[in-house]
Amino acid sequence: MITRKSEYNMTLDEELGFVLIKTKKIEKLLESLDNTEKGKSSGLYEKLKRANIKDESLKKEIKKIAKIRNKVAHDEEHAFQSKEEFDQFIRSCDLVITKINAYINAENKRLKNKITDLEYGQVELSMQFENCEEQLKLLKNQLKSKEEILEKLANKEIRVSIFWQNFSIILSLIIIIIIMYFKALFITIILTFVLPYLFRKFFIKLIE
Repeated sequence: MITRKSEYNMTLDEELGFVLIKTKKIEKLLESLDNTEKGKSSGLYEKLKRANIKDESLKKEIKKIAKIRNKVAHDEEHAFQSKEEFDQFIRSCDLVITKINAYINAENKRLKNKITDLEYGQVELSMQFENCEEQLKLLKNQLKSKEEILEKLANKEIRVSIFWQNFSIILSLIIIIIIMYFKALFITIILTFVLPYLFRKFFIKLIE
């Protein structure tokens, strides 16, 4: 049992009312940092744990406030010996509320920066993707150009092949014609000169 100074005459219900008003504000702020079990009924300690605050000094101050709050609410005992202690508690609550708000703002700013970084990353990825599309389009055009060149070369080779085939046929015909011409000439010479000579020789022998 705490012995109160004579000038401190606040009743237990009055203490409880002020304590609950302040701690309720702290609980609400901690709930805004809780992303796991929204709406679940729990005490200040549990809400502090789920809020996952990294600032150890702030956590220590909140735990101290939670201890006083539980003493007034559950043990039904006065938590303060004097008005100075009560005023100090109220100031501590206000300071913690200010620090939690600052912590929330810092977290929101960090998340906003993270989102901005992600959005910037998305923009970069989008630009890289567009660049890849342009490069792919360029490669397709180059490939198409090469295919056209190959097709032209193939057509040219076909035309050259056809030309040589036709040339070979024509050359063969010319050779055949030449052979036939010389063959005919040879026969003509034989008939014109050789056969008469042979006949004349044959008749001369017959006459002798």
